[in-house]
Amino acid sequence: MPSSAASRTVEFRETPPPETAAELLRAVIDVVQQRLPASWTLRTEDNKDGIDAVLRLTAPDGVAIVLLVQAKRLLNTRDVSPALESMRRAEPGWGSDAEVLPVLAARYLAPATRQRIAESGAGYVD
Repeated sequence: MPSSAASRTVEFRETPPPETAAELLRAVIDVVQQRLPASWTLRTEDNKDGIDAVLRLTAPDGVAIVLLVQAKRLLNTRDVSPALESMRRAEPGWGSDAEVLPVLAARYLAPATRQRIAESGAGYVD
């Protein structure tokens, strides 16, 4: 019986990389949904202020977090600060009922870019 890692590798290889920002956003939503516990809910909300996607994750106890997602085909380390600044300007518009976390997404993020994002208190998907 093959290991689960082997089956995920085969599945990954059969999935073509996203070519457009829209495909990347769909892939991000799929990844988040797959990693959520079954008892949590994911709801997309209307995006505004230049945010590509807004995802509201809600735990069974009603505690929520809002992910503000910015998708880029290419994101270099030097681009992290300006991207996060624009996202943080949009944060107050999402109310105080949930924690807000900016998330940068790209087809590939170099280790230094991932580190810069994490050090900035944001999330990433690649």
